[in-house]
Amino acid sequence: MGTKHLTTPDDLGERSQLLVDKHAAYIASFSQIWEVTDKIEFVATEHFWMSGMYWGLTALHLVGRLGEIDQEKVVTWVLSCQHSNWGFGGSARNDPHMLYTLSAIQILALYDKLDLVDASKVATYVASLQRADGSFT
Repeated sequence: MGTKHLTTPDDLGERSQLLVDKHAAYIASFSQIWEVTDKIEFVATEHFWMSGMYWGLTALHLVGRLGEIDQEKVVTWVLSCQHSNWGFGGSARNDPHMLYTLSAIQILALYDKLDLVDASKVATYVASLQRADGSFT
């Protein structure tokens, strides 16, 4: 039986390097998707912008590029997605949902802006989704 060859970074050459600049630019290109209303992506992806924004911002944070995104615009947009019941929607036009509420809170935490939401009211929203058996709607 032959020896199994494991691929190493040396085997990959240039492909073994993370192209941080290219990744950061690509992710940043979606950071204000809500402003580009004439593209199909606006409508086709609107329902999951909040979670997408969280994942994109987290990726930028991990590669040290979070500061390249306009924090004030993102935070303003996140807050515009909060509804009167204190939950957050995937966008301002989408109904609140526990997943998007989590993503909104995580984005605000990334930017150290948790003081902009009333934690007890958000908790009341989340608790309102819990069923008697402990599951959530």
